[in-house]
Amino acid sequence: MSANGNRTAPVPPHDLVAEQSLLGAMLMSRAAIAAAIEVCGADDFYKRAHAHVFSAITSLYGKGEPCDPVTVAGQLRADGLLEVVGGPAVLTTLQFATPASSNARRYASMVLEAAMRRRVATASVDVYSAAMDPSVRASLIGERVAELAAVADMIAGSGATPVLVRVSDVKAERVEWVWPGYVPRGKPVMFDGDPGQGKSTLTLDLTARISTGSPMPDGYRPSAPGGVVLLSAEDGVADTIRPRLEAAGADLDRVVVLDSVRRDGGTPVPASLPADVDAVRQAIQAVDAVLVIVDPVMAFLGESVNSYNDTKVRVALHPLKILGEQTGAALMFVRHLRKAAVVNALYAGGGSIGFIGAARVGLIVAPDPDDDRGRVLAVTKSNLAAIPTSLAYRLVGDDEHGCARVAWSGPSDYSAADLLAPRASEDDRDGTDAAVLFLREFLGSGPQLALDVKKAGKAAGIGERSLDRARKKAGVTTKREGFGQGGRWRWHLDTTDRSRRPVDQRGHRRHVPKDGINGENGNGSGLTELHPGPCDRCGKPTRRRSGDGARRHAACEPRDGPTSSTDHEPEVVTWRF
Repeated sequence: MSANGNRTAPVPPHDLVAEQSLLGAMLMSRAAIAAAIEVCGADDFYKRAHAHVFSAITSLYGKGEPCDPVTVAGQLRADGLLEVVGGPAVLTTLQFATPASSNARRYASMVLEAAMRRRVATASVDVYSAAMDPSVRASLIGERVAELAAVADMIAGSGATPVLVRVSDVKAERVEWVWPGYVPRGKPVMFDGDPGQGKSTLTLDLTARISTGSPMPDGYRPSAPGGVVLLSAEDGVADTIRPRLEAAGADLDRVVVLDSVRRDGGTPVPASLPADVDAVRQAIQAVDAVLVIVDPVMAFLGESVNSYNDTKVRVALHPLKILGEQTGAALMFVRHLRKAAVVNALYAGGGSIGFIGAARVGLIVAPDPDDDRGRVLAVTKSNLAAIPTSLAYRLVGDDEHGCARVAWSGPSDYSAADLLAPRASEDDRDGTDAAVLFLREFLGSGPQLALDVKKAGKAAGIGERSLDRARKKAGVTTKREGFGQGGRWRWHLDTTDRSRRPVDQRGHRRHVPKDGINGENGNGSGLTELHPGPCDRCGKPTRRRSGDGARRHAACEPRDGPTSSTDHEPEVVTWRF
């Protein structure tokens, strides 16, 4: 209780001593850095300044550069964060305050444990708040409960007693594949591409081949037919999915569409992940599926899942990863590409980098540079095998079924990076357009802490300078919350219709005063312009506009005031300089 009798908010679980000791150890020893990054990440630090230092150290470590207080200070200075963390002296203090660098792994475990406790507390509050709010749908409460359960599973795993297995006692096994090099069994696969490139048609072509045991586009023949589960948010079953499957020659009895779920005998509602992971499991068992296609994945994520937040994405995908391991079914998540062009194919898909990080194989489709009507399927990443050959294809019409189908053309010499190069060359050189689109997408769901925005931007391949340049263009405002060291900056997206604001002769949108362009301001003035011009009465320079649109000093106004002061619609006036 506070002195005035009010209940104070509890302080979230944290261990600042462990955080300081870990960072000091990392500044002293590269072995300590290697041990730390195996256990925790920047998101696990309670103090934002500590998270900045951790990120700077790991960034230098990843480049093979020294990681002492001097070089780390240089990295923080380059990132514009040195003064935020307290200056160079803080790094020296951290180094000398560390009891022993050899205990880095233990310090990291203590930091992670406190972070896990904070996440449970946050998830628990979300569940309680949703349950107590009558306006919250039951489905959203279920999503919050599923998120809490996923966090609890992660904590249980992190705090479990290790079971050691001697490698010499394990019989080696090969990775099983639905399609070697492209789709591994029991693993997540990310499939990215722009709209109109035939992603859904291609996934249904693969569905048909799997359901009949037909050869894959590269000639590989499955040992036996298998079932496929489809979750589609964009295509109708009767008018799109079935005709495409029939055109591709699928065995329709081996394909099921998880169209909706019925909770507690109520009205069917769209499936939501990870809340409805058990429904997906039942669908897999119904047709002995070897592949689950979620198209697009963003449409099936629960309302509480921020697709640009690595932690949220990781928690949401964790139950699905376990599902794949338990059932042996590959999980293919379809995503649209970012609106802004990128060069690195790993950053091309929408949302957090956590999506492609969780995937064991990444696929992408893009236009064929050599064929105006052609497309190319390429592999962006593979943790399980060498990158296979890219494959060319076309979408052709099928008159019998009234739909499109895939016609494979054979191998292609273009890699994923080659396919993205033309797209990237059309982007702005300084990355501002990409940053604007990122900010509008990331902040579209509500205000976010500045640190979280910059962290998500970095994961998406967008630097802090690009974000700062793009803030005004994107309509982002900043607001400080709190005072002193506990104060934090939060970024807000201005959702007002900016197209309704007046424009100057260079096309720039200008702020409209609260009283309107023709509102009264002492002497009938409604607007002060940026650049001076001659007064229409005395000829001397003035920035003031009268209510009738003329440039005029207040002293030069007629005694009766400006004429036609209410004849204009302030929202459509064009400002002339």
